[in-house]
Amino acid sequence: MHIKKLTLILAIFVSLNINCQTQEQEIVIQKQIIALHKDLKKAQDSVGALIKVCDLEIEKASDLIAKEKLNKKLTYLWDIYDMSLREEALKDLDFAKLHPNSLSCLKLLLNKVQTQEGLGLYDKYEEIFHNFSEEVKASEEGKKMTEKLKYFKQSKVGSVAPDFSVIDINGKELSLNDFRGKKYILLDFWASWCAPCIVDQKYLKKIYGRFSQKDFEIISISRDTDKEKWKNTVLKHKTNIWKQVCIESDLNICTNDLPQKKHSVDVNYFVSAIPHYVLIDKAGIIIGKWKNSGEINMKELETKLSDVIGN
Repeated sequence: MHIKKLTLILAIFVSLNINCQTQEQEIVIQKQIIALHKDLKKAQDSVGALIKVCDLEIEKASDLIAKEKLNKKLTYLWDIYDMSLREEALKDLDFAKLHPNSLSCLKLLLNKVQTQEGLGLYDKYEEIFHNFSEEVKASEEGKKMTEKLKYFKQSKVGSVAPDFSVIDINGKELSLNDFRGKKYILLDFWASWCAPCIVDQKYLKKIYGRFSQKDFEIISISRDTDKEKWKNTVLKHKTNIWKQVCIESDLNICTNDLPQKKHSVDVNYFVSAIPHYVLIDKAGIIIGKWKNSGEINMKELETKLSDVIGN
């Protein structure tokens, strides 16, 4: 009996010692993560400050030529900022690969996987996640990452676009499959309260005017909870020239706790923020995806459509 007690005490001591060592290691890793981001954070803050100044100058500018120059400058600055964020995401992935037993590293990736900078990095995220220890993958964070990667995979470029059936602004049923083999589809995730979404609509109108006669359709999917405000915004900005629907979003409850729930469209398309655009070809394959607003994304979208549909 005495030996059993000693064995139990020794086992508890070893367990506590291991936990203590793990906590100390995590603290070291957290400090290394901060150091890893230090230089990039400085650069992002500097560019961010320039973006704010440029925004103010655009608001004050009355001369159209000057405003156009400022808009080009703003586009350039955002391009630099986005490249810095992507560089940071890649650094995080490489760092996490070196620490397969670190929960802090998994949390780091979990915070980035659904962002603009994570776009297009599915294979990398999957590779690094599978490199984590079984203990880390079995954690609550590991379960969340497993779920996120599931939706990331089914909505990435090259995947078959998840089908959906919704009621449009005119009270008619609209199914994505109805367009299969007939049209290229752009899914536009937006809301009436999203200022960048409204700004992008001028680009969408131009794109729609150029390609709508060439087997192209837009389906705008609003996250509005106030249906009247949604309808009034559509009429105000005259975007009822293409398909308009409003969904009940369960974006914030995308977990394993809801195995029987049919996830809404934005969850199935891995939408974390708006505006968010998904381009689907006639065969139902996702051929383009853009997160966030701005001229860069809109120009890339227009170029992609020109490539696949023609001028």
